[in-house]
Amino acid sequence: MEKYYTAGELAALARVSPRTIRFYDQKNLLTPVGYSEGKYRLYDKNSLIQLQEIVMLKYLGLSLEEISTIMKKEKDIPIRELLWEQKKLLLQKQEQLNQVIRTLDEVAGNCEDRDIELSELSGLIKLVTGNSKAQRSYDVWECFGIRQRDWYPWLFRQLRLQEGESVLDIGAGGGLIWQQSWDKIPANVRIHMVDKFEGGLGYMQSFERQNRGLLEKSVKCSYQQMDANLADFGEGIYDCVIALHMWYYIDDPQAFLGRVKKALKKNGRLCTNFNCQDLVPDLDKLLKGFSQDFSMEAIMERQRKRSMQVELDLKETCSSLTYQIYENELHIDDLDQLYRFLVEKDLMLGEKIQKVGSDFMRYLSDYLRTEGKVVVHSHAKMFTGYF
Repeated sequence: MEKYYTAGELAALARVSPRTIRFYDQKNLLTPVGYSEGKYRLYDKNSLIQLQEIVMLKYLGLSLEEISTIMKKEKDIPIRELLWEQKKLLLQKQEQLNQVIRTLDEVAGNCEDRDIELSELSGLIKLVTGNSKAQRSYDVWECFGIRQRDWYPWLFRQLRLQEGESVLDIGAGGGLIWQQSWDKIPANVRIHMVDKFEGGLGYMQSFERQNRGLLEKSVKCSYQQMDANLADFGEGIYDCVIALHMWYYIDDPQAFLGRVKKALKKNGRLCTNFNCQDLVPDLDKLLKGFSQDFSMEAIMERQRKRSMQVELDLKETCSSLTYQIYENELHIDDLDQLYRFLVEKDLMLGEKIQKVGSDFMRYLSDYLRTEGKVVVHSHAKMFTGYF
């Protein structure tokens, strides 16, 4: 006689909570095989196998939507290929963590080699902590952004690179815009990647060595460590200058744009983005459901002013300026990730949340149990400016 398990028994076998079993049932990921006389959900051995697969795929970072697709089309999708893609993502994240470690080592090395000014040390710490925070935000978007996989390919398409062009990538970091469109870089393009820290550049150089065979042979890549706030980028050298995710780090936007203009050839272009993230109103509604004191109106106003200032600086410097918009959504269904994301969204807001930590966690837990996920909307602008 076949053995059946209640939701609680199945949860105990898989080491998850009974609430998780009920949630997966609501999402049509794990449907009961029947019900007891007391109307309790019943599961069998195959249910346990299904649950273990869901848990494994969730651990690997797949969203519930992706898991649902895999479960429905399991026979048609090469699972081995999907697991390999997830392995590459995990290896990438591992390298990004190593990059943060290398960055800290570089800061420590600067302190040992010479007497460092307090203001300079403060700037270095700000950069390191900002990079770490940006990395965690990037991880959230990678895991829960419904259109995130096309983000860097979309940015690449906006560059509109032509054969034979010379490109300067300021703040290149790990070169994700190049890695994710590696085989689409036109012939004879020359790319000079610069960043304040060597860690990301080293990662990109390693990627180039391993994947050189997929690149047009005539494409040339070069790398240089430099501070975008201090460096002279040269004069009349580049057809295209790229500055992605840079505005948080630029001390004097007008001076920076002046040096970019100088580095460009006649009719050269600057391609830069600003993530407007109008997800703030969605989060404002979520937070006010807990307390009216948790308003994000001040954050929205600061964000609006910052966005307007970036666009104003570009308009004042460029002879013509256009932009394209990329819309995305976050579907966050993980309690811990959601809590950390909200805490790190704003310093003052994070302090308020941490003061009522357990109560706020219960509120978020109840919300996810009822709604299944938090949905927030976002859009980013990619500017193309001619000088």
